Amino acid sequence: MNRYLIFVILYVFLNSALYGEEKIESGEEKIDLMAKARAEKNIDEAIKLYTTVIKESPELAKAIFNRGKLYKKKKEYEKALDDFSNYIRLSPDEFVGYYVKGRIFTRLKKYALASKTITAYIRRYPEDPKGYFERGYISRYFAKKLMPAINDFSKVIELSPQDSTAYIERGLAYLGIGDFERAIEGFTNGIKYDPHNSIAFRERGRCYKELKEYETAVADFKRSLEYNPDNIWTYHFVAATYYKMEELDHALDYANQAIERGKSDITYDLRANIQRDLGAYGKALEDVEEAFKLGGKYYFTRGSILFLKNENNKAFDDFMEVFKENEDAEKEKFNILVMERVDGLSSFVGKVKEKYDDLLKKYGAVE
Repeated sequence: MNRYLIFVILYVFLNSALYGEEKIESGEEKIDLMAKARAEKNIDEAIKLYTTVIKESPELAKAIFNRGKLYKKKKEYEKALDDFSNYIRLSPDEFVGYYVKGRIFTRLKKYALASKTITAYIRRYPEDPKGYFERGYISRYFAKKLMPAINDFSKVIELSPQDSTAYIERGLAYLGIGDFERAIEGFTNGIKYDPHNSIAFRERGRCYKELKEYETAVADFKRSLEYNPDNIWTYHFVAATYYKMEELDHALDYANQAIERGKSDITYDLRANIQRDLGAYGKALEDVEEAFKLGGKYYFTRGSILFLKNENNKAFDDFMEVFKENEDAEKEKFNILVMERVDGLSSFVGKVKEKYDDLLKKYGAVE
């Protein structure tokens, strides 16, 4: 081995940013911040350097790990996975490799393997909260297994009781199973340790909305907008809450602001309902057509608008599309089905009820 290569290997050991965000505090490795900055700015060159070292010394686990980190940074996940797998083979007691490998599986959408690999890390480091957090995140966000996620985030909180993100993630899991009271508790604790967290305020507002505590919900949504004034969904939630409160002018204002920041079929449908209830049927139809263009199927909204415009044949066609979505419903139950949907609307219920029975009889939907 020539003197230059020996120097390169020494440089790798002494100046490598080994483990980065997941490094082990062993005292053996020290990060040279300048070397780390150069590596971040010249990733391709750094990979070439590590590859040269690895070819000469294929059992050099630390160099393999460092190269895997750089592949991960470049989002070349398959190459990163190969390096971390080799690192685990060469250093089976250094369980940080399992943690990083698990995160790579997550990026590759191999969630079962990700959870299994992170579990191996947890077995080795049961007092490290980040393993539980990663597994809980996989369960909640990707696998949709909310109770295991709640258990993992609870363990994070037990180990790190001021971790605001763990409280918020557990709150999101509780929200997902419809336990709004516990979700509120989670978001409130998240706010306690991170008082400017826009997500915590927004999601707590969603819980209050579901509990029909509309004024409290609006207050939380507006606090969320103070910290993240461009989030379209927060504007949407304010608009939807004001709509529930039948404060249509406020609802329209926030729906407009949501659409100004980004197009969504859900928000166009919401604004269509608001415009309809304000009597602006033309604008309402324009909005629901935009919702259809964006991939939604809002037959009931469009049918209700057409019905109020006395375009009964078109309205009935749309209501029949609603009926088709409920294939198990018997035809004689069609009247009940549609009227239940109508009862959930606000200002035009009386008008529909005056006309609807005759329309159904005309088209033979009821006897």
